[in-house]
Amino acid sequence: MNKIIITTTSSIDGYKVEEYLGVVNANLVAGTSFISDLFASVSDFFGGTSGKYKMEMDRLYERAKSVIEAEAINRGANAILGYKIDFDEISGQGKSMFMISVSGTAVKISEKKKKIG
Repeated sequence: MNKIIITTTSSIDGYKVEEYLGVVNANLVAGTSFISDLFASVSDFFGGTSGKYKMEMDRLYERAKSVIEAEAINRGANAILGYKIDFDEISGQGKSMFMISVSGTAVKISEKKKKIG
């Protein structure tokens, strides 16, 4: 897959937006197992961080980023501006799930010509 520039800002120094190609987004949800929940509860009680939850959230982040990157490339973009990430936890009835939503604007950019003189 071609890598593209992804930034939380609305512009990139030294580049100009040639074309706006629309919003790209991804929403992913992943469940956690009883064992992960148990270890996280122990970490919460005694202090510290839960490596299992961090690993799951990192995995979700990378998957969501790959989804919008592929969507932007399919639209002909070489950058995503205004990248936004939102993590959340959904829980109830003794079950927990992680949700991540990512979005941005797919654009075609080109380097600005430098003025001589």
